[in-house]
Amino acid sequence: MPCTNPIIPEYLWYENQVIYVDADFGDDERMYRLTKNENPIEFPSTLTAYSCNWSRIIREEDILTVSHNEELIDFRTAPIQSLRGITIAKYKPENPHSGWHKLSCAFIHTPNECNYSHSEILIRHEIFSDMAMNQLVLHNVYSYNDWQNKTQCLLTKGGIFKELRGDYRLELIRVFL
Repeated sequence: MPCTNPIIPEYLWYENQVIYVDADFGDDERMYRLTKNENPIEFPSTLTAYSCNWSRIIREEDILTVSHNEELIDFRTAPIQSLRGITIAKYKPENPHSGWHKLSCAFIHTPNECNYSHSEILIRHEIFSDMAMNQLVLHNVYSYNDWQNKTQCLLTKGGIFKELRGDYRLELIRVFL
């Protein structure tokens, strides 16, 4: 169904245009994160996927227009290059999922009918059997649905997984400040 909201500029209406993949996000581009006035970062306390608007598609003056939530009255920006630079790595010795765990980000373009620029910052989770991180054991990029459906190992309660998620969340927040 096409966008019919008269306050959304037509260039942001999604009508089955191309959907971009992670490799299409250029390092010199930016992500815009809508925020609330009383909480300038507005990240969820649990890590899922972070909703953003992509500078390649949206004009800065239209960022707040795409939100239908009146509480979202501000935005922060982060360069894609800085977001890609966030890497958290720790060793987890016990099974299951023993090895060196590395978290980094991936981007996905997820337009909705009235916001073609909508994208998400996802978590790339890799497990390596060696400290040099040459022997890959597991590689996943977790979508929002993976977190909601509890189909990934980072959701395990306590221990290193909780630390990894928390450390990664803090690093993302720092980039958006």
